[in-house]
Amino acid sequence: MKLDADKVRWHRDSRGWTLDTTAEKAEVALGTILRAEHGEDIRPSSGRRIARAFGVDVSELVPDKPGVLVHPLAEAPEAGRPSIIDIASDAARRQVALEKQAMARARETAEMEGLEKAQMIDMSPANEAMRRLREEYSLSGNDAEALVDFALADARKDEELAALRSRLQEREQAHS
Repeated sequence: MKLDADKVRWHRDSRGWTLDTTAEKAEVALGTILRAEHGEDIRPSSGRRIARAFGVDVSELVPDKPGVLVHPLAEAPEAGRPSIIDIASDAARRQVALEKQAMARARETAEMEGLEKAQMIDMSPANEAMRRLREEYSLSGNDAEALVDFALADARKDEELAALRSRLQEREQAHS
């Protein structure tokens, strides 16, 4: 099921909710809210939960023309100017690299016990990308955060997939 991204974002913004708050109130994963706000498919049960959290019927959140986003996320980039997707994706790749380094250091030194992962990781690439998106593309803070969060989730999934492929390849070589 696809929800109208603009309608979901409007309901969230009109209540002053963050992405995390919306996910909590709807009892769905943060990624589900991100997908809904980007017009991507989500489970029908998740769509109903999101609607219930907003206090509306799910029919109020579906697109007028299913599968079509009425407003693009941003206009085409000017020549030589990176697109908002490029900015977010680049920041996500740098952020994931920093996270991997921090996790490796933590494993090596066993300092992770009792510390939150977020306390150990430099979030400057993600924060810098959000600042650029707000300034260069006039995105709202919530939109910039959602875009960077979405790019981070995508980059983290790519990293997990690469690690799984590597492990699978090692197992296949060990058994041959």
